Amino acid sequence: MLDVVHITKSYRSGRGHLKALDQVSFTAAPGQAVAVAGRSGSGKTTLLHCIAGLEVPDEGRIVCHGEDIFQLSEKERQQWLRTGVGIVFQSGNLLSYLTVSDNIAFPLQLGGWSRGDIAQRVDELLQRIALPHAGRALPHELSGGELQRVAVARAIAHRPRIVLADEPTASLDTVTAAALVELLMELSRQENTILLMSTHDPAVMAAANRTVSLADGCIDTSPQGDQR
Repeated sequence: MLDVVHITKSYRSGRGHLKALDQVSFTAAPGQAVAVAGRSGSGKTTLLHCIAGLEVPDEGRIVCHGEDIFQLSEKERQQWLRTGVGIVFQSGNLLSYLTVSDNIAFPLQLGGWSRGDIAQRVDELLQRIALPHAGRALPHELSGGELQRVAVARAIAHRPRIVLADEPTASLDTVTAAALVELLMELSRQENTILLMSTHDPAVMAAANRTVSLADGCIDTSPQGDQR
């Protein structure tokens, strides 16, 4: 279970004091896909970064399976990021000099998996993302949709507790985007992983089990704000 409790995060800039998140709270369960919706600047990416442990909130707690990640030491939080979290970036963000197989294997190597277990897991995931013969390909040889499928495989390879997808369909056409969201949700259910997808795409919101909407850094409390 993920509990996000009263998360507040502010920044200082040349334009003054900006409150990116203001007392944001919600829960999510393993196997559940939650769309975190809102316009650009509503706080979606900041929220995902806080959940990942990449940014420290000014106030509040983020508790995953009973563990408050901001009560961890810096070393422990880095371990949480490596093993407890998988991230799908908007542009895929694959390492251009590594093959598809090596990109998927990367988080497993960081996690200390054995060579045999890595090879087995990579082969399994290539099958599950319908790219069984693409293991030796380099990222520039793939289409945009294929790149994102590999990014999904890499994010879920090490069996993280949470997968965070930051606008995963933004650069894809409608058909490819729908297929990617279906893949993300299918894998999260099979792996019993909490899936959070930041988006302003109505199709992603419709596909998710639940939508939590942000407006100006706050949970939207209107009837449309939190849809189950």
